[in-house]
Amino acid sequence: IGKYTIDELEELSDEVICNMVIEDGVTSFMAPNSFAGRGVGMGSIKEVVENVNGSIAVKSEAAFGVTYEIIIPLKQENGIVEFENKEILNNLCLQAERLLTKSEKKSTLSSTWYKESGVVDENLLLDVSSFISARSYRDRRMFISADEAFLYQLIGSYGLHLKYKGSNLRVMNEAICMFIEDISGMTIESLSTEQQNVKLESACIMSNKMFSETCKGHTADVADLDISEGKLRIVVLTN
Repeated sequence: IGKYTIDELEELSDEVICNMVIEDGVTSFMAPNSFAGRGVGMGSIKEVVENVNGSIAVKSEAAFGVTYEIIIPLKQENGIVEFENKEILNNLCLQAERLLTKSEKKSTLSSTWYKESGVVDENLLLDVSSFISARSYRDRRMFISADEAFLYQLIGSYGLHLKYKGSNLRVMNEAICMFIEDISGMTIESLSTEQQNVKLESACIMSNKMFSETCKGHTADVADLDISEGKLRIVVLTN
């Protein structure tokens, strides 16, 4: 297949040489025909197996035969759920900073975040909170909470308009839901794999009932951002 010289092949182990038969371009036919000889069959099988996080290996023993060992995992934890909570939380924080600073190329977190792990209780809630879930093999649930000062910054960033009369709560709710959908979507894209199959549900404002049934009492990883523009809290619940 043009990858090795004769001298290089002589230095390779029998195991390495055996496994060359599953590489693209390797064939035992002297001339291809309509059905075989192009060296794509075994390479295609290898690609399919690796796409589902499996492995394929060739084992050969003289006078006994050849064994093709294909291992495919029964359970795949695809997309975002392949990662640890802390890794997801760090990425959510980074995406939040990218949105807030309008800097898509930002690659490291600032030192203004404070992170901890613990049990979720009412003390984690600020003025307005929004909840979202990413569904795949298991739920990955998260919520964000922000104070009014931070929400006013979000409202301006998204080009929303406050009412001069009556409550501005509806606009705050809209802004925080847009924000968590954006940073969650960017995180899924950032941590994606070829086997990813993640459905991001629509964000919703977290009522007291939802908080009690979905979040309260669960362990979680928490990141706090306390800046002059206001306070933001991102929470990733432990499965």
